[in-house]
Amino acid sequence: MARLVFCVVCSALVAVVTGCETESGGSAGAGGTGGTAGTGGGETISVDFNIRSTELRPLEGAEICVADTQNCATTDEEGDATIELPLNMEVLYTVSKDGFVPELYGDVTDLTFGASRGHVLFPEQEISDGAVDIDTVWPHAGTGWLSLGVNQPSVTFTLVGDAREPWYVDADGNGSTVIDATTTESIGGARGGFVEVAPGVHEVEFGGAATDCVVGIGLPGTAANRIRVPVRDGHISYGSQACAAP
Repeated sequence: MARLVFCVVCSALVAVVTGCETESGGSAGAGGTGGTAGTGGGETISVDFNIRSTELRPLEGAEICVADTQNCATTDEEGDATIELPLNMEVLYTVSKDGFVPELYGDVTDLTFGASRGHVLFPEQEISDGAVDIDTVWPHAGTGWLSLGVNQPSVTFTLVGDAREPWYVDADGNGSTVIDATTTESIGGARGGFVEVAPGVHEVEFGGAATDCVVGIGLPGTAANRIRVPVRDGHISYGSQACAAP
């Protein structure tokens, strides 16, 4: 069960870091950060979402919301929903359904954002079972998880200003706190993240073999090869980059 959890958690990032917008979203780019959702009027972008379970069956009744607003949409029997988002803004949005772990995303709704996005929601019990592999528990009161992905192997993750160690995913989909050639070359690139992270917007630096990275999921960072990722209590947050081959 743990292998399934970590394979599927990280599969949500694969399309982004390999350049496929229709499955998991577009790229925020490395330019300006725009504004914050809800700070003003102006143009909007219509985005189609498809929400599925870990068995890839459509989830009816899942809710997509711009964080801390009433701007929400609920999926139909095919797992589809459409929501209007402010254009050229930094936007935080959540994806949730009863019995599943809620997810939090931060992105910039520029012209590379993409008109369709697909997300996988995980049953709470699956995440709870898989947490054992990375020496934690789920849920952990007052904290969230941060899941990361990149298209190149041998890339490491550092939570800026925080000394905690990351976890990585090996080629078999197992979570591990040990960094070696197997864990850093998993599933076509490096996958991993951080657990028990306090709520807030955190900056992550992609190191090791990471060069000339472009944001996939996340908010632009303050330096090269960095992204900012929002974390919320009881949520899994996602961040990814596409980096040049070493």
